[in-house]
Amino acid sequence: MSNVVSLRAERYARTSSGPPPPAVEEADLTQLRARILGLQSKAKEEILRSILLLDIAAQHARQIARRTDDAAAKSSLGAQISFIEQLLQNAREMALKL
Repeated sequence: MSNVVSLRAERYARTSSGPPPPAVEEADLTQLRARILGLQSKAKEEILRSILLLDIAAQHARQIARRTDDAAAKSSLGAQISFIEQLLQNAREMALKL
């Protein structure tokens, strides 16, 4: 048991004995804020693009379901696709709130 190391003790020693963190300048905060806003915008665009691609996939699935001759399979696929479309609508509404 001599190989056991207490990480809490080491972390406490590092945080309590070191010098205080340097002050963050206003310019750094402005750059950081701009970068965060840019990343948020990019993430929102990616989310909306993903929803669009999933919507196109659901439309293709609906077309495939229409071509199916088996009534039971057509009904099952239609129900599943309708559920997916409801989820996509929820995703669109949530994405608009971002």
